[in-house]
Amino acid sequence: MSKQAVSMPAQSQEVGKFNKPSHRRSSGESPSMLLNRNLIILFAAQSLALSCAPAAVLMGGLVGALLAPSSAWITFPVAASIIGTAAATVPAALLMRRFGRRAGFIGSALLGCIAALIAACLLYTSDAADEEDSVD
Repeated sequence: MSKQAVSMPAQSQEVGKFNKPSHRRSSGESPSMLLNRNLIILFAAQSLALSCAPAAVLMGGLVGALLAPSSAWITFPVAASIIGTAAATVPAALLMRRFGRRAGFIGSALLGCIAALIAACLLYTSDAADEEDSVD
């Protein structure tokens, strides 16, 4: 029986996504400093993302109270937002499968900005119309 030598790749010859020289930091940052910076960025992003839902519920209730003809319609903006999100989930997934996640995100972000501008304009014109009615 002959023993065959098993060659192990050297540290510099390992193949992997993060072992390539192009992914190494040349600025001299230590891994712990990078981890701390990434942790702070992720903490801030998570905090901002999780504050959106309560803010939307609060603003939806306030806007509903401002615009509703009766108190039964105050929560309609929040309900419409939830139903719209549920209805748009499958079409958004199909669009992202076809065009990619980045294009889907950019498109949905633009659509959200346009909808927010339209809502702000409608609120402004509604408020202006209410002020004209109260002057008479």
